[in-house]
Amino acid sequence: MNKKLAEVGDATYFSAEIADYLKNFDLTHTSNESSFTNFASSENICSDTRFINTLTAIGLDIVELTGNHNQDCGDDAAIGSIDIYEQNNHGDYLRHHDRQRIRHRY
Repeated sequence: MNKKLAEVGDATYFSAEIADYLKNFDLTHTSNESSFTNFASSENICSDTRFINTLTAIGLDIVELTGNHNQDCGDDAAIGSIDIYEQNNHGDYLRHHDRQRIRHRY
């Protein structure tokens, strides 16, 4: 997908035909299998940071970071992914007390 993103330049290309369908659900969930990094390429299993736009376009409500490739680009990419989700209002539970607070987006 990183190679195709380099060709098309816009990460919403990948969600264009399904976004309206997925936005109609009460909750949209995904398991993000790989961390975001500026070093993503067709040679690794990491996600270009622009792919947050794909997830935002589908109306993502719940994301889990339990994918088996989340460490492929190292700790900085895994931790940076949490920051990217937070910056795009997808929220997170980083600490035990965070579980007591329901995060939602309208």
